[in-house]
Amino acid sequence: MLQLPVGGRAAIEPVRSHPLLQTMHEDWIRVHQDSPAARSTRQGWRSAVDRHVAEVARQSLGTDVESNRLLIGDVIRAADALAEHCDDLGRRLMDLEALVEDVVRVVSEDVTRLTAMLIGATEDAAGSSPAGAPDQAAPQTPGGNG
Repeated sequence: MLQLPVGGRAAIEPVRSHPLLQTMHEDWIRVHQDSPAARSTRQGWRSAVDRHVAEVARQSLGTDVESNRLLIGDVIRAADALAEHCDDLGRRLMDLEALVEDVVRVVSEDVTRLTAMLIGATEDAAGSSPAGAPDQAAPQTPGGNG
């Protein structure tokens, strides 16, 4: 007997659509919308002040801010690649579960059929002796009836 039931499990949810990954992407978009490059396209005195403050901050912090942005971008891309790989593995696992379910069904049908054949053959053998078999009630002696 099988220890675990075959099939009947819920489908594996895609990792790429997980709310945490979606939030990470939205936050990353918002960070880039607030970047000096995005602010440089805006007009008005507030934008000019924003650009000046961002430039002073960039000069005082050096390349740390930009390298942190690059690192965060790399981490997000790595998370996306892992999520895509997990989703691919999930699809493969679901395919294998469907295959195992088919194999179990077919093998179960075959075992049931073979069991029925064996039971039928055993009942036939117990009910009558095969044709042409010697009668076991009257043993024969070698060389005649003597």
